[in-house]
Amino acid sequence: MPIINMIDETMKDFNKNIGEKALILSTTGTKQAGVYERYAKNYGIEIIDLEENYSDEINNIIYDIKKTNDVERPEFLDLIRKLDKVYSPDGFVLACTELSLVPLEGLDGIKIVDAMDILVRESILQTGYTLA
Repeated sequence: MPIINMIDETMKDFNKNIGEKALILSTTGTKQAGVYERYAKNYGIEIIDLEENYSDEINNIIYDIKKTNDVERPEFLDLIRKLDKVYSPDGFVLACTELSLVPLEGLDGIKIVDAMDILVRESILQTGYTLA
């Protein structure tokens, strides 16, 4: 099986299905590494540069999930709503496996791509199976 570049596939999907202005929800380490920015350029996607206090808040939520295994995170949903109003992105990218576990209920009208979902989908497709 070929190696799947999750970040490239995620940016490709974002460009195809959501738009050109993305807000990446990740750890500060992922943000500082700039990996999503590198691939976003290939698809003409602008990555919104979050203010540090918002990045820190996301990072704290991620590490709290790691520590407690509690994925019920109304504060994360509230933060997404707030970031949507403040930055007006075309959509969000969940760029951390812990965030993939959070139930995303009540975010009507907010578009979200989950990098983990993209990886799973591509893994299935590249093995020759189709999705229902």
